[in-house]
Amino acid sequence: MKLEDLIEEWDEDSRILNNADAQDYLMNRHPRMISKWSGRIARMKKNIRVMELEIENLRSKLEDYYTGMLNDMPEELVSLNRGPNPQKYHAKEKITSKVNSDELMVKRNLKLAGFHECLDFMNGVKKELEFRPSALKTALEYRKFEGY
Repeated sequence: MKLEDLIEEWDEDSRILNNADAQDYLMNRHPRMISKWSGRIARMKKNIRVMELEIENLRSKLEDYYTGMLNDMPEELVSLNRGPNPQKYHAKEKITSKVNSDELMVKRNLKLAGFHECLDFMNGVKKELEFRPSALKTALEYRKFEGY
């Protein structure tokens, strides 16, 4: 799920056109929206945890790759889409630097960052959903007071 898709979906979900629409929202749509976005948050948290575990697993494999320990394990090399590593690094700083700048690691970290951005947005939506009923009730009462 992309952040742009979530923004577009929230734009559609949050649209209230008139007083009748506001009443319908309060009575029917609001509980469904809370459920929908809470479910999305839970699934995103799960995706983040899975990605974090994948990154730790990849980090371990790449450390073994850059130290040359995977050269005798062809199935592990295939899983990394690599051949044997001709250079064996021994300095921990060099290995860490190689692992952190590895293309596979960078891609996974970018994907994880995207998940965190989506989660932050969804948490904002949830806060808006928590505040919205009282704001709508106040607006409806004001419109009654004004004679709309």
